[in-house]
Amino acid sequence: MALYIKIEKIKEENKTAYYSVSTQAFGGANFYIAIDKSNQTIKLYQNNDFSKPPIRVIDYNNPEEKVGTFLNVNPGVLGRVMMQAMKVFHLDEFPEYLDYAA
Repeated sequence: MALYIKIEKIKEENKTAYYSVSTQAFGGANFYIAIDKSNQTIKLYQNNDFSKPPIRVIDYNNPEEKVGTFLNVNPGVLGRVMMQAMKVFHLDEFPEYLDYAA
């Protein structure tokens, strides 16, 4: 069975890029993330209203940080999304796509 997670950039502003995440794998998931290079955090949102506080913030600088759970998203999906998102901290720009395929 193929595994595909679509991670597509929606917008970019002030050293932060916002992405939509969708997949049919592991029961399916649709959510949004913001990758903040200044603070080295990944913020998770249920919808694309980024004016509201995120449901979860993951701090890349904290080695004790656990991905844990987010809404009803399978940890297999969430872990793969975090791996793709963390790669961005080492890039000069925000890619249009961070898709994961296996």
